[in-house]
Amino acid sequence: MHKIREHVIHLLRGEMFDLDGKKLFAFGGARSHDIDGFATDAALKRDYTAGILQPDDPLLYDKLKILRRTNCCARIEEVSWWRAEMPTRLEMMHGMQTLKANGMKADFIVSHDGPSSSLAILGGGLLPPDPLTEYLEKVKQKTAYGKWFFGHHHVDREITEKDFVVYERITRIC
Repeated sequence: MHKIREHVIHLLRGEMFDLDGKKLFAFGGARSHDIDGFATDAALKRDYTAGILQPDDPLLYDKLKILRRTNCCARIEEVSWWRAEMPTRLEMMHGMQTLKANGMKADFIVSHDGPSSSLAILGGGLLPPDPLTEYLEKVKQKTAYGKWFFGHHHVDREITEKDFVVYERITRIC
């Protein structure tokens, strides 16, 4: 846990925290889903880094102009996109080990993105799963938890009685 300011705490990915005697498992990260890029074949479109531009690319501004004219989105590495947005396999393994060390139980789970099954309900099948949402789905299936809160999708919605997407709503949990 990193204390950023008096009332701002950075919960580290894959760690369990004590919150007034309640266990809170945190797992941050999400794939940027607003990247189109220059992918032209099906394989590249599945590669979520296809729309990532390099800041030292001599054609950077030309590519950005083309993308903007065609209403496509792209990100610039280390400016508006970072590789660390998606957890590594080691971070996922660490998260699962943390849960196992706590008997696969948590009172609360807080993540940036949600499990695939929650996204299927939220997006009506239009939000495709990725390695992180599939990992979070495994966490959901294997963990006895009280409530799960995730953001990323910029809505406030109750998915199930235990799963919540939060954006502007502030919810007291303890």
